[in-house]
Formats: sequence, structure tokens, C-alpha cells
Amino acid sequence: MVPMPNSSPPPGRADVHPPADPWGEAVARFLGDLLDDVAIDLVYAPDGPPNSTRPGPPAQPWSAVLPGPTGWSATLNLHLSPGSRALYGATGPTDLPSEFTDLPGAAARAIDRITVGADPAAGGVYPTLAVALHDVVVAEILAEKVSERSVADVPADVALLVSDTLSYVTELSQRRVEGRSLTHGVVIGPATTEVAERRGQVSYPADVRALKRTPLLFDGLRSCLAVGPSGAVQGEITRRSLAALDIEDLLEPLEEALGDAGALVAAASRALNGVGFFLAADQAIWIFDQGQPLMLRRGGRWKAIPFASLIGGLAELVGSQPLAALVARTALLASLDNHGAIIAVVDSSDRVEGVVEPKDRYDVARSGEGEGPAEFLVHRLLHADDLDVATLLRLAVIDGATVLDSLGQLLAYGAIVRSESSQGEGARTAAARTLSRVARVVLRVSEDGPIAVFVDGAQIATLL
Repeated sequence: MVPMPNSSPPPGRADVHPPADPWGEAVARFLGDLLDDVAIDLVYAPDGPPNSTRPGPPAQPWSAVLPGPTGWSATLNLHLSPGSRALYGATGPTDLPSEFTDLPGAAARAIDRITVGADPAAGGVYPTLAVALHDVVVAEILAEKVSERSVADVPADVALLVSDTLSYVTELSQRRVEGRSLTHGVVIGPATTEVAERRGQVSYPADVRALKRTPLLFDGLRSCLAVGPSGAVQGEITRRSLAALDIEDLLEPLEEALGDAGALVAAASRALNGVGFFLAADQAIWIFDQGQPLMLRRGGRWKAIPFASLIGGLAELVGSQPLAALVARTALLASLDNHGAIIAVVDSSDRVEGVVEPKDRYDVARSGEGEGPAEFLVHRLLHADDLDVATLLRLAVIDGATVLDSLGQLLAYGAIVRSESSQGEGARTAAARTLSRVARVVLRVSEDGPIAVFVDGAQIATLL
């Protein structure tokens, strides 16, 4: 459960207390749920002539002025935890991951949209409206990204198109065709010349909503729709048309990182410099921004994926960008497949002596000859000297820990970690905590989704 945001009266006026502010609290809770390891506070001031206690326009991207309850204004502030600051390379508590610096502003615009005439004295916010607010905030974030990249005129309210797209994709997630769940893919953004030449008069999603064939044709796996900021459908993107674009091969590395599900939409979002929506067969909704996963809605709950910032932070810890990307992508796929995993990076093999059972040591089995534990025979059958995401994922989801050295060489998999008492926490968490005391970094993936980052025996960050 996300804790209640801190609420403060005007500076220097401890005797003045603002009335209930359900909308401000609702959006603050959502932002705290969307982006893990962030503290949120709301500072209130009464409306009226300008004075020292009334919030002015925020000077930082991590702060925003909200409408507040009647007669009041509120300043929303976000602060990263110390562990997350270190992971994402932030210089201070008010630096957010670069992908989400527009969160407070999006929250302010979202409240403006849905609180006209709202009266807290009438009983607060309907739960369904509070949930709808989450989608409105997401729509504002994505609309801003589409607008700021467009070289041509963009409709003033492109957020309505994004919101309608989310609504349509949500509708599809509840439908089945011949007993199967639907998938779907669409990218909103400025179009390339090749796509623009196929411009039609179809409006998305209005003209396709009632057509049963639409999600079947544009399933996000073999084909997805390209849509302009006005909602005009500009054509379809397939594997063949993507390969025909005069850009580097986008699909293969994304398929390695994401698997078949979502890779085409991710590649199309990068090719079109836009944002992509992919409805997966498990009813999860992926949001991609220029090829990178940005957010995920699973079980009706939005979670942020500051993936580029995560890889950058891990690269600082392990000393290698490719190794950081390999570990992060593997952990993400394990999470999305509902597999538990522990992935650790250590300086060298001597760091795991006495921590990992010898029988689980792949490096020892491959370097030795002759007799050894029965497990050594299996280790010697594997081709894991040059790891890719698929191979590492196959090993990481086996119960136990997977350990790499700083060069990306496999040291152990399915390994039993000699951990101290769990002190009430799960066995996987206890193993990750113990292993992190000899490792540069450890990622613990829970079967229900969250990825925790451990350094020096402490959990410093969580995502998903």
C-alpha cells in the first residue's frame, strides 16, 4: 500500500489547516504508486492577494502547483529516496529519472480536467473517478511527448486522442475471439515520409471501434497501426515495412530484449519517434516511448519502467553498459513472465567462495576435468560462455541465484546461497541480501512482478 502523502499548512501558519483535498491526495498516491521509492508532500496556501505564503509557479520540474480545494492552492513536491538517487545518478533528492520529470505537471493538468465543480464536502471522490484519474495522468504524460516532438501543428488536445486510445485498448483487453484473448498494437506520433504517403481517411479509434477485424489485423505481433497526432490513421507497420525504412535494424535487438510480445510495437515507436501501445495476451498494456518500455498496466495498476535510467545506474555499479543492459533486460523479462530470479554481478570468481555451493559453480565445472559432482556433467553440456538475454533468462528462472563476473562470464546458476537468517523475510530476499554483500549489485525478481535492487546488503530501489 502506498503511504499517505505528507500534507502541510502554509509556511509560518501552523494554526491554519486546509480543508480536505481528496483529488490532490488521490493523484499524490498514484504518483507514489507509479514511481517507486519516491516521497511526496503537499503544501497548502489560501488563495487571495499575492503574499509570502501563497505558492508561486514552481521553478523545478519535480514540483507543480495544483488547484487545491476551494479557496486554496497546493504545491506538489516529489523527492527520490537516497538509494534511488544513487541508482539513477541523481545529484539531489529532487532529481527524478529523466523519463518522468514531467510527472508533477501532468498531475496538475489531470486534476484541472476532472475537478471542475468537484465539492469535497459532498463526500469526496468516487472510487471509479480516482481510478480514471490514473489514466488521465498517463494520457497527459504521453501527449506531452508526442507534442514536443512534432514539427508540424499538433491539435491542442492530443491528450484526448491518447486517452481514447487507452480506453479502446482497455475495451479490447476484456474481449475474446473464439476463446482467445486479443492483442493489439498502435503507435501515435509524427509519421515518416514512407508512412505518410499511405495516409487514409480512417480516424482512430472512432472508425475502428466497432470493427471486429481491427485487432485481428493489427495484433501488435505481426502488424500495428501508425496514427498521427490528429487521430488520422497513416497506415500499418509490419516487419517487412519496418525493414524497408532507411534506418538501422530495429527489430532484432528489441526481440532479444522483449521477446516476440511487444517488440514490433517498440520498434515502430522508435522508427516513428512516437509512443506505442501494445495489448498483450495476458491483458497487460505496455507503453513504449521511442523503443523503450516506459510504463505497464497489469491487473489494472500502472507501474513506471524508467528502463534507460535503470540501465545507466546499473552500468555505474557493474562498470559496463552492455552488461548492465543484459542483466536489466533479463530481469524485466523474468518479471513479465511471472518468474522469480536472483541475478548478481561480482568482481571475480573468488568473491563467491564460501557463499555459493561448489556444485553450482559453472566456471569450476567448465575449467576442470575428471571427476566432480554429478551437476558438473550437466554444466559441461551448456553453451553459456557467450551470454545473450535468452540464454541468461533460461538459466535465471531456475530456482536459485545466477552469478556473473564483471566481464559478463557465467560463474553459477541455480545456486544455493549460504545466507544468514531471513529475519522474517522471504528466502529469495534473504539470499539476495547476503549475496549483495560480496557483489557489485544483485537484482531480485519476485514471481508477482517487482524487481528489487540490492547493494552492500541493503535494498536501494524497486521497480514494477
